[in-house]
Amino acid sequence: MSTANPQPNFGPLNKQEAKATELTLALNFKCLLFDVVPNVVLTILTGSSLLTSGVADRMNQLNFMTDAELHDRS
Repeated sequence: MSTANPQPNFGPLNKQEAKATELTLALNFKCLLFDVVPNVVLTILTGSSLLTSGVADRMNQLNFMTDAELHDRS
C-alpha cells in the first residue's frame, strides 16, 4: 500500500476566490502599467543623457581648474 501525500485540489475556484484573484491580477497590472513601465521608460530616455551630460560637465570643470585648485581638491 502506498502512503503518498494526497494531491492538492486545484479545481474550479469559488466566486470569492475568483473575485480575489481577479482583483489581485488587476492591481498587479495597474502597478506594472503605471509604476514600473514609466520608470523604465524615463530611465531609458533620460538616464544615459543625464549621465553623459554630468560627466561632460565634470570634465569641463576639471579642464578649467588651475593646477593649484586641482591640488587643493585632492
